[in-house]
Amino acid sequence: MTPPQRAECGTERVDPGLLTLVELWDRTPALVLGRAYDVLAANTLGRAVFPHLGHGANVLLTMFLDPSVRAFHADWEQAAANAVAGFRFLEGARPNDPRIHEVLRTASKGSRAFTGLWQRRDARGKSDAAKVLVHPDVGELALCMQTFNVRSTPGQQLVVYHAQEGTRTEDALRLLGSLAATGPGHRDDTPRRAPRGPGAASARPTVRWRRAPAQLVFRVPGLRVR
Repeated sequence: MTPPQRAECGTERVDPGLLTLVELWDRTPALVLGRAYDVLAANTLGRAVFPHLGHGANVLLTMFLDPSVRAFHADWEQAAANAVAGFRFLEGARPNDPRIHEVLRTASKGSRAFTGLWQRRDARGKSDAAKVLVHPDVGELALCMQTFNVRSTPGQQLVVYHAQEGTRTEDALRLLGSLAATGPGHRDDTPRRAPRGPGAASARPTVRWRRAPAQLVFRVPGLRVR
């Protein structure tokens, strides 16, 4: 018989070597997720592609408690179902984890859509998948997603996205990366806590900008920044 798992608690930290690695990927958005789908880190392009998933945000709570996220996913219903199935997989692996229980309570109280999907009892880990996002600045992004377990920190996942070569999405990612690095400002990713209450995630995440020395204009054929 497998002994019951001990409760996990405390602040999750990302391996410094992993942080250095993902920041070198200037054409590949990447997120590091904790054991309860908290966003622990993202590279520059990851922050540009997912403006609502800043440090400390929770993927599951944002999916169901932030109304703006419905427009961000071309197929929100499928994205939501995948998020719930993935979270149930995490909950099954760590049934005594207090942070997982906290996220479950918040999602259940704040979203009937979450409750309905949770009752299906679907459970599956993240896998290779294709996603279509509707970015507020560059429009539709057709991305391929791959997920890797972080062996140095069990429970954490590295989620990496890429575009097919020669596509409009590849051009859009290049544009987003250029704007994030040298555009009208540089984002201040001050850590903040994940949403805790039913209405906590309804407001857009606060983003602070610092004035950059100059503003540059990038033009990509067939692509306009809104």
